[in-house]
Amino acid sequence: ALPISHNVPLQLLSTAGLFALISYLTIIFYISKRGLVAYRNSSGSDRKFIVAVYAAWVTFQLQSLFSIDFIGVAIWGWSLIKTQQSKNANTI
Repeated sequence: ALPISHNVPLQLLSTAGLFALISYLTIIFYISKRGLVAYRNSSGSDRKFIVAVYAAWVTFQLQSLFSIDFIGVAIWGWSLIKTQQSKNANTI
């Protein structure tokens, strides 16, 4: 069996190094900031959609602290990022 840490950031650090972890955290913080900007710049049904997608993304990120990154799970995180970013393009 392969030694796998049960935490995505820790797994990145242990397998890919500090640069990969910093890159990953930079992406996470960037997406967080974009979600908050989109929330502030939206209203009505757009705001509800952004809140729903952002909440799902935050939940996904929280579960990554207790789970490893399998492709079947990871695809949901990247899909949520793309959905959030496409909505940002319409509101910013």
